Amino acid sequence: MLSKNKFGRLAGVILSSSSLFVATSIFAADLPCVQQAINWNNGGNATTINYVRFSTVALHSNGIAAYATGTLINSECSAKPWGIGKATCLHSDPSDALLSDRVGNNEGYDQPFNVRKPLSLQVVIIPTDSLGEMAMRQPNAIYKFHPACVGDLLTGNDQWGNHWTISFQHSSKANVR
Repeated sequence: MLSKNKFGRLAGVILSSSSLFVATSIFAADLPCVQQAINWNNGGNATTINYVRFSTVALHSNGIAAYATGTLINSECSAKPWGIGKATCLHSDPSDALLSDRVGNNEGYDQPFNVRKPLSLQVVIIPTDSLGEMAMRQPNAIYKFHPACVGDLLTGNDQWGNHWTISFQHSSKANVR
């Protein structure tokens, strides 16, 4: 009798878990613009090296705008949302972001996006599906959001209401040996 009870609980857990997986899968959406960038990075041959550059703009609700560019690198990350297994994702090294509030009148430089005062910004992770959380880091904050592809662009709103848009530029260069 005891073994039937254990079997019943185990069957219940399996059915509950599979239902959760099916329900969660329905709401997950692949991010084709991200998968395309990953595939491009994996491409190339003996004569060319493929790489993906990105440009991002952020509009903050307080009127500040940000702009940054960099190169995205394929990486291995934990599969979301359960953390079971590994998945391919994208990340970048830190790059200089320009902010529209970096006006320096006392330095004789009075235009927004002052290149003399950049802010470090790093793409920590861009997942391949919408269940994953995208993260970008600057020295004083981390911005996180669930991304969506709109055509070839990646967009999302972070936890502070900032709207991010990222474009991907697929490029190649000669493989010099």
